[in-house]
Amino acid sequence: MTTLDLRDISTLTDLQAALGRFASGTQECLSAAEAEIRRTLEWLIERVHHWQREVERARREVARAEADLRQCEASGYRDRDGYYHRPDCSHEARVLARAVSYQQECEGNLRVAQAWRSRLEQAVDEYQREVRRLYDATGGHTERARAFLNKTAAKYAEVGAAASTVGDALTAASVSVMSAEERLGARTSERIVADASTATTVTDLFCIADWTGYPNGPRPKGPFRIIEGKEYDAALIEKNSSNRWIRQPNPALRGFDIHEIHPVKFGGSPTDPFNKIVLTRLEHMKYTAWWNKFLRRLK
Repeated sequence: MTTLDLRDISTLTDLQAALGRFASGTQECLSAAEAEIRRTLEWLIERVHHWQREVERARREVARAEADLRQCEASGYRDRDGYYHRPDCSHEARVLARAVSYQQECEGNLRVAQAWRSRLEQAVDEYQREVRRLYDATGGHTERARAFLNKTAAKYAEVGAAASTVGDALTAASVSVMSAEERLGARTSERIVADASTATTVTDLFCIADWTGYPNGPRPKGPFRIIEGKEYDAALIEKNSSNRWIRQPNPALRGFDIHEIHPVKFGGSPTDPFNKIVLTRLEHMKYTAWWNKFLRRLK
């Protein structure tokens, strides 16, 4: 049987600590990723600027080589017989070819660096949108969840401290019927009987001796008292309000039922978190069927 015991306050503390570790670890990972992205982007920007400078330098070298080649070609002369002597400008031509080749290489590298910079900036924009959602989840949402858990744990501890002062009295009432009779008999018309089979009115307090067929789960100690009419209606309202307060911040409880260990119909507290466990729908039906059968047997 799958149950969640709401009395286990240490589970809330452990969950709160786990949320803190998760938020801290996530923030560290995101910060490390941001630093690496920033270094990569800065390196690409530096490469773009580098190749822009190299392209400008290569263009100047090409212009200089072209000027040298023109000057060489213009250095030809004619002799006294009128023959033109063309100068040997093969060296200047080779220099110009190397300058043009280097310029083309620099322009190609510049285009590649610019393309990668554009792709990275686009990828970073998409990544940062997702990161902002994760920051919200691990920052604001997690802090709110931790605050809620802290408040809930404090509330349960407060209730637990109050419950401990009356726990002995409730235990004594369920174990010793005679003690309860002595406390109530002199002041009210109620009476405690040893077994539910001998209860005669709805104001009778009784214990249950036969638990045959009861589901394998937590069993209330008693004593029990059947409540009806306006008192029962008011108790149901309190129970539903309390259960909504438990469910609202816990979407994981969707599809599960909250069961009162000591049923409200039999005088159990509608609001005490120590009186509540979480069950599957099928498990809850087994408890409900047992108590309904028990109630029909009384009537």
